[in-house]
Amino acid sequence: MVVYQMDVKTAFLNGNLREEVYVSQADGFVDPYNPNHVYKLKKALYGLKQAPCAWYDMLSSFLISQDFSKVSVDPTLFIRRNSNDLLLVRIYVDDIIFAASTPELCDIFAKITCLKFKMSMMGKISFFFGLQISQSPRDIFINQSKYAFESLKKSSFESCDPVDTPMVEKSKLDEDKEGKAIDQSHYRGMIGTLLYLTASRPDLQLLNACVPDIRLGLPKNTYMLLKGSFDTYEEPSIEALMLKQAPHAWYDMLSSFLISEDFSKGSVDLTLFICRNDNDLLLMSMMGKISFFLGLQISQSPKGIFINQSKYALESLKKYGFKSCNPVDTPMVEKSKLNEDKEGKAVDLSHYHGMIGTLFYLTAGRHDLQFAICMRSRYQARPTEKHVHAVKRIFRYLRGTVHWGLWYPKDSFVALITFADANHAGCQDARRSTSGSVQFLGERLISWSSKRQK
Repeated sequence: MVVYQMDVKTAFLNGNLREEVYVSQADGFVDPYNPNHVYKLKKALYGLKQAPCAWYDMLSSFLISQDFSKVSVDPTLFIRRNSNDLLLVRIYVDDIIFAASTPELCDIFAKITCLKFKMSMMGKISFFFGLQISQSPRDIFINQSKYAFESLKKSSFESCDPVDTPMVEKSKLDEDKEGKAIDQSHYRGMIGTLLYLTASRPDLQLLNACVPDIRLGLPKNTYMLLKGSFDTYEEPSIEALMLKQAPHAWYDMLSSFLISEDFSKGSVDLTLFICRNDNDLLLMSMMGKISFFLGLQISQSPKGIFINQSKYALESLKKYGFKSCNPVDTPMVEKSKLNEDKEGKAVDLSHYHGMIGTLFYLTAGRHDLQFAICMRSRYQARPTEKHVHAVKRIFRYLRGTVHWGLWYPKDSFVALITFADANHAGCQDARRSTSGSVQFLGERLISWSSKRQK
């Protein structure tokens, strides 16, 4: 099974509005006889708050009309089955990713979609949301090496000495109330950078325990960007395209289309659509063979798919001066006891935030960084030199593992296997335990999490 990618042109302009929306006359096109009149919209526009929903409704309706069924746990996933044929379609705003049990099903789906919407075919997926994806006949490998390199560069860890772990063993990191405060923005930037790596790096997953804390400190537009907001688009030249309803309208149209084509929308992930036909499976997005998507480098081969963020990782190392550092074997020191360090010397907040933010992005494909980044991100309010030293170790570890990623073999069994564990009062400040888990579909790592218990 090969994963393909396609992009919908002017997606939000396809959605049909379910409510009355009026807009003022555009500058330069005002009716001289009726200057105070407004226009009643028939279709969604970019900038309309209804646009994403309108587009999703249209696309999902289309998929359902094509015998797709929406997945109850993921509204973005649609499936179409016909005997042994299976077709899977996943939608993310105007990006569509799909795969099928046979190449012919992919071609058929691409054709019917192009007849309904204006599409850009991107072939095999190789890059998606910052994840590098390598596909082969046997498996798929996903990593964030590009983003990891960029993060190391950004935080000046390109030449640092790598470590074996993202955290010192048995680290007792706490609030460090007496430590010297540093620049918050820099600390948050570093945490944010590392958080993104957890998308493909379960070894960094522990940072998820403090994601709520991170969100409180980030600007709203930054958080929406990290979450992949429907409102992410290039600035149009026409003011009407900035309607906040446009993204929802486009999503409604695209999802309606997929549903009309026998796709089913995922109930948990509204951007994933699946179409099954017996043993054939189609996962949608036609942009040719995907090689780069949302910062992820994707390499496809007959054996599988490899996803990484090496490009971003190298850029991050260069940015923060770690391009030539000595690598370490771990992102944390064994038995590290990181805490608030209340008496420690405070450092520049913006620099610390920048390093954390850079590393966060790498977690999209580097689960090995997750726990260590989470520990460091807890101290963004008042980072000290002790915390900066701990973050720098992650960059040094990244320097030695910059090409690591996720490998998805094609010939693996499909049994779902889950591993879970928790430490005992690992947080030095709150004395709370941290739980972690990973899920495998055969030999493919598909999900990982780490969260501090309440």
